[in-house]
Amino acid sequence: MKNAIFAGIVLSILMMSAVLVFGQEPDEPRDPVGDMDQCTVILKETAKPNHWVIEINLKNDEPLFGMTFPLMISSTAGNLSYDSTSFAGTRIENFAVKIPYEDTLFTNSGKGLKLNIGLIGSIGPVAYVLDPGEGTIARHYISGTKGVTTEAITVDSTFIGPSNTLRTTMLDSRTSVYPDFEFKRGK
Repeated sequence: MKNAIFAGIVLSILMMSAVLVFGQEPDEPRDPVGDMDQCTVILKETAKPNHWVIEINLKNDEPLFGMTFPLMISSTAGNLSYDSTSFAGTRIENFAVKIPYEDTLFTNSGKGLKLNIGLIGSIGPVAYVLDPGEGTIARHYISGTKGVTTEAITVDSTFIGPSNTLRTTMLDSRTSVYPDFEFKRGK
């Protein structure tokens, strides 16, 4: 068990820091396999006032093994707080490694939230991948101070150090896909 955990940590560090070894990330979406993949983030109000869910959806046409989804969430009308992340009922619910991360230094600056999710399909001899398809990857839950509205909140992809950008990786760990990004406000 300890070996599996250690192997997972090492694999996570290697995958997340591959940019330092292999060069800079592209400035634009790029998909060397098939059609352009699409990451769509939808901001929805919850039943509780001043609480929202940010739904991260991915449409992919190739099997994927690892993923990072760094987001910057900002508001023009007040402060935001990160509450939690859920993977229940999502396409990656059975992934071995699902790590949500809040950049608290950025959050404490009062500029908004930076949230990242690192995902690895499996650790061990049997590889689990995300099959081609479309659907929800994760849900971030956030809240805001009085006066924050859905229209005042914006979500965008971002860079979170040391090397996290919106990126997915195939099982060979050499082929990366940089999906197109779209933000929507939903009901």
